[in-house]
Amino acid sequence: MISEKDTDSAMSRNYMQRMEYFAKEYELTKQGNPPRYRFVTDFYKAHNIHRQNFLKYYHRYKESNNPTSFLPRKRGANTKQDEQYHLLRNNIKNLLFMTGFTKG
Repeated sequence: MISEKDTDSAMSRNYMQRMEYFAKEYELTKQGNPPRYRFVTDFYKAHNIHRQNFLKYYHRYKESNNPTSFLPRKRGANTKQDEQYHLLRNNIKNLLFMTGFTKG
Protein backbone atom coordinates (compact mmCIF):
# COMPACT_ATOMS: atom_id res chain seq x y z
CA MET A 1 0.00 0.00 0.00
CA ILE A 2 1.28 3.47 -0.89
CA SER A 3 1.55 5.77 2.09
CA GLU A 4 0.16 9.28 2.14
CA LYS A 5 3.65 10.69 2.68
CA ASP A 6 4.91 8.99 -0.51
CA THR A 7 2.06 10.40 -2.59
CA ASP A 8 2.58 13.87 -1.09
CA SER A 9 6.28 13.84 -1.92
CA ALA A 10 5.58 12.55 -5.43
CA MET A 11 2.96 15.24 -5.99
CA SER A 12 5.31 17.91 -4.66
CA ARG A 13 8.13 16.69 -6.87
CA ASN A 14 5.88 16.66 -9.95
CA TYR A 15 4.57 20.12 -9.14
CA MET A 16 8.11 21.50 -8.71
CA GLN A 17 9.23 19.96 -12.00
CA ARG A 18 6.21 21.37 -13.80
CA MET A 19 6.73 24.84 -12.38
CA GLU A 20 10.45 24.73 -13.17
CA TYR A 21 9.54 23.90 -16.78
CA PHE A 22 7.08 26.81 -16.80
CA ALA A 23 9.78 29.13 -15.46
CA LYS A 24 12.18 28.18 -18.24
CA GLU A 25 9.47 28.52 -20.85
CA TYR A 26 8.45 31.88 -19.38
CA GLU A 27 12.04 33.16 -19.63
CA LEU A 28 12.25 32.04 -23.25
CA THR A 29 8.95 33.77 -24.00
CA LYS A 30 10.19 36.97 -22.34
CA GLN A 31 13.33 36.85 -24.50
CA GLY A 32 11.23 36.28 -27.61
CA ASN A 33 13.14 33.13 -28.62
CA PRO A 34 10.45 30.54 -29.30
CA PRO A 35 7.69 31.24 -31.81
CA ARG A 36 5.37 29.18 -29.62
CA TYR A 37 4.07 32.16 -27.63
CA ARG A 38 4.25 35.66 -28.99
CA PHE A 39 3.31 37.33 -25.71
CA VAL A 40 3.53 36.34 -22.08
CA THR A 41 -0.26 36.58 -21.82
CA ASP A 42 -0.45 33.80 -24.43
CA PHE A 43 1.83 31.72 -22.19
CA TYR A 44 -0.48 32.28 -19.19
CA LYS A 45 -3.57 31.38 -21.19
CA ALA A 46 -2.02 28.26 -22.72
CA HIS A 47 -1.06 26.86 -19.32
CA ASN A 48 -4.15 28.19 -17.52
CA ILE A 49 -1.98 30.07 -15.00
CA HIS A 50 -2.88 33.28 -13.21
CA ARG A 51 -0.21 35.91 -13.79
CA GLN A 52 -0.10 37.11 -10.20
CA ASN A 53 0.31 33.63 -8.71
CA PHE A 54 2.90 32.55 -11.25
CA LEU A 55 5.00 35.68 -10.80
CA LYS A 56 4.94 35.31 -7.02
CA TYR A 57 6.44 31.83 -7.20
CA TYR A 58 8.69 32.70 -10.16
CA HIS A 59 10.33 35.62 -8.35
CA ARG A 60 10.71 33.53 -5.21
CA TYR A 61 12.40 30.85 -7.33
CA LYS A 62 14.72 33.36 -9.02
CA GLU A 63 15.87 34.69 -5.64
CA SER A 64 16.63 31.29 -4.13
CA ASN A 65 17.28 29.23 -7.29
CA ASN A 66 15.75 26.32 -5.38
CA PRO A 67 12.81 24.34 -6.85
CA THR A 68 11.23 23.96 -3.39
CA SER A 69 10.43 27.67 -3.51
CA PHE A 70 7.61 26.78 -5.92
CA LEU A 71 5.78 25.02 -3.11
CA PRO A 72 3.30 27.07 -1.10
CA ARG A 73 4.58 28.30 2.22
CA LYS A 74 2.95 27.67 5.58
CA ARG A 75 -0.27 29.49 6.17
CA GLY A 76 -1.97 30.65 9.30
CA ALA A 77 -1.10 32.69 12.32
CA ASN A 78 2.42 32.73 13.65
CA THR A 79 1.91 31.89 17.32
CA LYS A 80 5.45 32.89 18.28
CA GLN A 81 4.85 36.44 17.06
CA ASP A 82 1.50 36.54 18.87
CA GLU A 83 3.17 35.51 22.12
CA GLN A 84 5.86 38.17 21.71
CA TYR A 85 3.22 40.80 20.97
CA HIS A 86 1.24 39.95 24.10
CA LEU A 87 4.37 39.92 26.28
CA LEU A 88 5.44 43.31 24.95
CA ARG A 89 1.94 44.71 25.39
CA ASN A 90 1.76 43.50 28.99
CA ASN A 91 5.21 44.95 29.73
CA ILE A 92 4.13 48.34 28.38
CA LYS A 93 0.93 48.22 30.44
CA ASN A 94 2.92 47.40 33.58
CA LEU A 95 5.40 50.21 32.94
CA LEU A 96 2.61 52.70 32.36
CA PHE A 97 0.87 51.55 35.54
CA MET A 98 4.10 51.76 37.58
CA THR A 99 4.82 55.28 36.32
CA GLY A 100 1.28 56.41 37.09
CA PHE A 101 0.11 57.12 33.54
CA THR A 102 -2.76 54.63 33.79
CA LYS A 103 -4.92 53.25 36.56
CA GLY A 104 -4.50 49.62 35.53
